[in-house]
Amino acid sequence: MNGPTTSETGRRGHTRESLLPYQPPAELTTRALAAGVDLAGAGVPVVLLFPADPAEARTGLLALAFGVALACYHASLEALFGATVGKLVFGLRVVDARTGAKPSAIAALRRNLPRAVDVALAYLPGALSAWISPSNRSVGDRLAGTVVVAARAGTAPFGFPGLRDHRRRAEEEARRRREHAGLMGEEMVAGELERLARLDGDYYVWNDLDGGRGVGNIDHLVVGPGGITIIETKANRGLVSVGGFGVPTVDGRPLHRDVLEQVDRQRRAVLRRMGLGDVDPEKIVGYEWLICFPRGRLDPQMNPAVRRRLATTRDLRWRLRNQTPTATPAQLRDMVGAVSRMYGRGPDLSPPGRSPDEDPGVQAGPEGRPRGRWA
Repeated sequence: MNGPTTSETGRRGHTRESLLPYQPPAELTTRALAAGVDLAGAGVPVVLLFPADPAEARTGLLALAFGVALACYHASLEALFGATVGKLVFGLRVVDARTGAKPSAIAALRRNLPRAVDVALAYLPGALSAWISPSNRSVGDRLAGTVVVAARAGTAPFGFPGLRDHRRRAEEEARRRREHAGLMGEEMVAGELERLARLDGDYYVWNDLDGGRGVGNIDHLVVGPGGITIIETKANRGLVSVGGFGVPTVDGRPLHRDVLEQVDRQRRAVLRRMGLGDVDPEKIVGYEWLICFPRGRLDPQMNPAVRRRLATTRDLRWRLRNQTPTATPAQLRDMVGAVSRMYGRGPDLSPPGRSPDEDPGVQAGPEGRPRGRWA
């Protein structure tokens, strides 16, 4: 395995490759050497605390204490760092077999529960399980959904990554996990918007628009009876609330980026494309925005004025359907044509039987002004 093992094309044409950031499953001989280092490191404190003659009855207590200490040692270090001291020395890591991320605390504990039995039986069950597995997975790996892999080349001698290399890998892993979660969240929102376009009337949806330099991608843009709505997706999991200055938080923690500033840049970027770069977005009727948390839940105690700007996939369609209508059918067609011309492509999702790709022309508004600059 010299590169990504799988690829998957998402709903919007994204190509998502395997997220495993490390090279192939570790060889059994290397794992045995790493286990020897860990046995020595975890065994010395136990022997010092429970000195016993092998002929004495306390030998059973010593074996039990040694098995429990070894399991706790492995589980705690693998949950914190993705590797024990022995694995770091020989350039090995424990990762989630599906995502390539560091295992969670529960997964690390589940992986090491059989270790007490392995120690009592001289590691024979785990070694046999790893030997017959194509990816060298032990009983604990199968229970926890993990795999032990070899780190990338370029580490220090004996594979020890060093503090700086470990920090770099941790940052890369966190970035990969954010990107993966963000892609999954955007696909969940795109699914809800597809149902909106097909079932709920005159709604046109663009996914993944290029916002321009310094803006980043606009996750979703919806044109409907309520005007234009920009939707920013945040895939954080947890309780969504609002901290100081109206900034959303998840489980009391701030988001990775200032989402309010991000949405403001996106809204102004769209206005610049429309030739309205000097207009305050808040003063334009029918120009809305939402922040959607597809994997989160909203705090029921949140201020209603703030809550109307936040949504989950459960209430996203309801929020869009209940916007105040601001566009006639002719004005709606004008907006669809304008957005299509601005970004050089028609909507990704539209009502059944509609073909808005052709230029509908500029429709006159109620004041006789061209609706290309709706307000």
